[in-house]
Amino acid sequence: MQHVTLAEANIDWHSDEQYNLETEDIQNLANKQEQLYLKAGQALDYTVEDGYFNEDCVTVYVLKNEEKQELPIVGIQSFKLPDEIGEYVIVFNLKTDQGDDAQYVGKIIIQ
Repeated sequence: MQHVTLAEANIDWHSDEQYNLETEDIQNLANKQEQLYLKAGQALDYTVEDGYFNEDCVTVYVLKNEEKQELPIVGIQSFKLPDEIGEYVIVFNLKTDQGDDAQYVGKIIIQ
């Protein structure tokens, strides 16, 4: 199983402001990350290592040519990639039980 860590883009921890982070251009940040090669339509599992979160408050989307496509959450802690091949920026948004928000980004190539 391949483990991937996405880059922290925007973090808003009400409980501990030292971790707050703001990224104005998430696409630029994502383009600086190592490209991940994945299969079209593949379901991916995700894990969150620290903290508590509400699974209903997880959203994932991709950007291709500045067009946003929401990715469906399937099952518990899984989402489905687009069926169309190409280069994408992936954005993973997480809201914790404490009301904190975190956003992570990466660069994916769908084959």
